[in-house]
Amino acid sequence: MTHTFSPIEVTSSSDRQQLRISLDHQVWQARHQVTATGGRILDWEGPALNREASHRVLDSLFYTLDSRQIELTNGTCEFFDTCHPAWEETEGGKALFRSDFYQIREYWLDKALWPILPDRIVQTGDIRHPRRPTVENQILYRRFAPGLGKTITLRQATVEEDSERFHRWQNSLGLQSSGSTPGAASASTPCWMSAGQTRTPHHLFWKPTVRLLAILKPTMQWKTD
Repeated sequence: MTHTFSPIEVTSSSDRQQLRISLDHQVWQARHQVTATGGRILDWEGPALNREASHRVLDSLFYTLDSRQIELTNGTCEFFDTCHPAWEETEGGKALFRSDFYQIREYWLDKALWPILPDRIVQTGDIRHPRRPTVENQILYRRFAPGLGKTITLRQATVEEDSERFHRWQNSLGLQSSGSTPGAASASTPCWMSAGQTRTPHHLFWKPTVRLLAILKPTMQWKTD
């Protein structure tokens, strides 16, 4: 059975100084201050957040407030899980940059993979990130995307399970119009590529069949942070 997360609703006043967060019949109120780099949570009304709820609420706050950084005062830190080293000590509390938040593996990587894949930091281009998993047949990533209102789950693709699905996508009208060549699945050689955080061309030629290989690219419908 596919696990899905309950949606989090974040509403704010027109000046973004008052926030209301609701999740699974729980409601929190917060006083928020807009800063040059993002926002600062000044006051928090409601119970403390457990680890999972903490990162899910932060995810929704980053999206709703469109902040590069979220700061917590000494008085509001106790309501969030701020144990990860990505949190930086500030004069009046702690702060977390959006770019660092989305690289914290404990928030997104399946717990079963933690012992197998220790938290080793590598670099791709200008981005520092945990080493990406290469374990087959496991859920690698799962999160509720506030921008979509849906739970996104990623697993490693396999030829046996995904070649037919990939073939249908490759021959869709939208992709054909951008240069893909339709044809029978048996006429092409399946090729699976993993594009990291680098800029990758949308299309590459695959020899010896010289059929056009399309690299997965989200359409506007599914784009989110």
